[in-house]
Order: sequence, then structure tokens, then C-alpha cells
Amino acid sequence: MTTGLSFRALLASETPEEFLAKTYTRKPLFIKGDAAKAEAVFSWGQLNEMLQVANLWSEASMDLALNGKLIPPQKFCYASVDREGRPCQRPDPRSVQQALKQGATLALAFADTLSPGVRATSLAVGANVSAPVNTSIFASHKGIQGYNEHFDTQNVFALQISGEKTWRVYENRIPSVAAIPGFDSESLTPDQVKERMGKVLLEVTAKPGDLLYIPHGFVHAATASSEDCLHVSFGACHFVLQDYMNLLMRELPQEVLFRQYLPHFEDKKSYETLLQEAAAKLTEIMKRPNQAQAMADYVRQKTFEIYASYNLPLRESMDLFRVRNLGVKLVRRGSGFQVKRGDQKLDLDETQSRVAEWLLDRDFAARHEIEGAFQDIEKPRMHGVLQGLLAAGVLEAL
Repeated sequence: MTTGLSFRALLASETPEEFLAKTYTRKPLFIKGDAAKAEAVFSWGQLNEMLQVANLWSEASMDLALNGKLIPPQKFCYASVDREGRPCQRPDPRSVQQALKQGATLALAFADTLSPGVRATSLAVGANVSAPVNTSIFASHKGIQGYNEHFDTQNVFALQISGEKTWRVYENRIPSVAAIPGFDSESLTPDQVKERMGKVLLEVTAKPGDLLYIPHGFVHAATASSEDCLHVSFGACHFVLQDYMNLLMRELPQEVLFRQYLPHFEDKKSYETLLQEAAAKLTEIMKRPNQAQAMADYVRQKTFEIYASYNLPLRESMDLFRVRNLGVKLVRRGSGFQVKRGDQKLDLDETQSRVAEWLLDRDFAARHEIEGAFQDIEKPRMHGVLQGLLAAGVLEAL
């Protein structure tokens, strides 16, 4: 059953605390897994179901690549409209199948929410690394390389679902990459990428359940080493300071200074004065007490915006929680238990500890999910348990 993986389960032998402190954004890491781990996230059957929802896909969300080159959309798409009535290029199933027969790699983008297992795992990754996650699905075929050597601006968690794939990660890291033209892999030719990548740093063959983590900027390539191969790529898309500056630009018209006409083009002195005034005003705005919190709130909102939980036909308001389980310990204290997070401690009785233990295996939970898992606990009692965990910082309301 594809219920998804918590971040802790995704990393398996590597604890999240160790991974974030020593590996994340720093170096590649290969973690062995098992088939059960893959089955919890995705399957060929689910891929087929997704593809059969034809109006989900367009030239923007489906790629076909063969021998290092993208197949032009006009080779496998036809003119249509998307679900909201906008013009698009819709993939033609027969043309797609024909390209797959020739050995093309199929890549589906923006798949973050399209299956329960992928959705839950995407959310788990994003919550723990503090970034939205762009999830893609890749189906490839033995011995045929779909994509040339390239680097990503995302931090990639590649989970092998079916078959085997051989990966090569190269030693030279491209510095300060970003999803900005001129600083991404698409801005370089394949030869330019090869000139920069250096020798092979890591070569592994991933089997179902294995996970390869590749930080942004590391050049890599992959080729299926079994007849058919399926993997899911969870890409953590961190914001950069320019993203904040773009947000700030929206606020500038509120300041009179930024609505003034520019001086005559021959009046250099006035331009120098105006730029000095603008720099001073920008400094003032950025030092305002609300700006740092506004930046953090924006990242938080974008990280969690795909999280939704419904319990229809019930129409009650939904209480959604993030479980802040990093560094949290549940320990026995005499006849009871205690949950510890940093300097915060909360004494629990046996009933409360059951709920805490269940939650700490997850990254998210809705109130109705918690109440459904503990039907023997009355709602007023459960409310008290959750309020205590909120106060201790173990839970965060979303």
C-alpha cells in the first residue's frame, strides 16, 4: 500500500539529525533500502493510472528524452486546451508509446500531489529541509541514457521504485547554482558541463528501495541497467535572496520615492543623489522588524502549501499539525513517560505517551487521523493531549 514515507523512514540507516548536520547540501550519499520502502511510495500501476488521466499532462509536465536530447513536443503532442481552458500541447498516447518503444525516457514533472505515497513523501522531505519540493517521475529502459550529464539547482532525493539504475556523480561541484538563467545546467552546453565535472566521485547501482541523495551543483548522469526502470525524484527547491528581493519589489510602490520620475538623462549628479536615497530607503525597509519574519513566513507558507487533508462527508474545520520530531526523545520516567525537545520537557501518562509515540513516527497529521487511530480516547481527553504537545513544541499547528 502506497502510504508514503516519513523523512526518517526515507533515510533509513541515516538519522535525520545526522543527515541534516553532516550531509545535506554538502555531499552525495547512497543509502541501501528494500522493496517495501519503494512499494510504500509508488508503482508501475500508479504510473499507468496517472497517465490515463490525459488532461493532467501537457508539454510543460511531460518530457521524452533519448540519447541525451529532448524530443520536441510537436513530435508527440497535439494542440488542445488544459483543464482550465488554456491552450496547451497535449501528449498523444500513441506517439508517446512509440517513443518509449524506441527507448526514450519518460519524465513527468509536478507530480508532488498525484498519488498518496508520493504526496506524503514530498511533504515529509519539504518539512524537514524547509523548502518546497518538486517531484518528478522517470521511467527508462536498459542501456539507453535519456539525459546527458547535468547538474540540478535542487537538492535531489532519488528513490528507486522498480528495476535497477546505475548512477555516476562527479567530483567537481558547480558553485552557487540557482534556478536563474545563466546559473543553471540549461545555460551550459553538454561539452561545457563535461569540462567542469571532473572525475567520477561516486558510482552506484540503485535497486528498489535504495536512495541516492545528490546536492545541488553536483554533475551526474544515470542509465537503466535493467530492462525497465522506474524512480521518483524529490527535488527540494530552496529559495535564494533574490526571491525575497522580488517580493520586496512588490512593496516599493508604497514608498513615494519609488514613484518619482527619473531625472533628465544628462543630469548624472541627480541620478547619483537618487540612487543614494534609494539605497538608504531600501536599507531602512529591510531593517524593519517585520521583514525577517515576513521572509520566514513566506518560505514556511510555500513549503506547506500543498498539504491538505479532507474527511468528507464531515464538514468540520480541519486541524492540521506538523510534527517537529527532530531531536525529540520519548523516555520512560518512573511509572510514566517524558517527551524531551531541547530544553523543553513534558511529563506524559501512558495514554499520552501512546499518542506521542504514534505522532513521532510521522511528519504531519490531521486531528481526524489522530482521533481515528485512537478511538478509545475521548475527544476532550485527546484535545488535552494535543494541547500539551503543542505547548512543548512537538506539534506545530498549520
